Amino acid sequence: MMEPNFWLSRWEQNQIGFHEQHVHPMLLKYWQEVASVDASRPNVFVPLCGKSLDMLWLMEAGYDVVGVELSELAVEAFFIENNLSYVKSSDGLLQKYSSERVPLWCGDM
Repeated sequence: MMEPNFWLSRWEQNQIGFHEQHVHPMLLKYWQEVASVDASRPNVFVPLCGKSLDMLWLMEAGYDVVGVELSELAVEAFFIENNLSYVKSSDGLLQKYSSERVPLWCGDM
């Protein structure tokens, strides 16, 4: 069972050893194989996206990316670290961070 407070405190304390500093090697190795299954649907859903560089790589490859993350710190860091401007709005219990290139939803789903 996922404990939201555990993950929120990891981001608050910057204990994010799980965050990759590069695009994940398995994504690079296997994406063509996965993407060829249904190339007509260029949409990718990234749950627990954090501030993953995988999302940028997927966008640059032509996919529409939608991310979901529990930590607001992680979502804001994604936009700041990648020099992407965003607009924040609320939709019920979730916050939506939208840029020209990607929407990230923030909250406990």
